[in-house]
Amino acid sequence: MIDKSPFLTHSETTFNYKMLHPCLETTVNLLCHVAHLGSYYAPGEEPLETMIQQIVLTGSKAVRRKVYNADGII
Repeated sequence: MIDKSPFLTHSETTFNYKMLHPCLETTVNLLCHVAHLGSYYAPGEEPLETMIQQIVLTGSKAVRRKVYNADGII
C-alpha cells in the first residue's frame, strides 16, 4: 500500500493534526500523571478571550476576522 498522506507543509490543519495535537495530548497525559491534575486537551478553533477584550479596549468591534483563534486548549 502506498502512503498518500500529505506533506506537513500542505496546510495548517495537516501540520496541527500530525505534529501539534500529538504533542499537546502527550503534554496533558504527562500533567495528569505527574501532577495529578484533571487536565484535558480539546482540539479546535477557540477564540482567545483576551484578544477580544483588547480589540474592544481599542475601540474596534470584535469581528470574527480580527480575533485570533487558538488551535486547541488545555
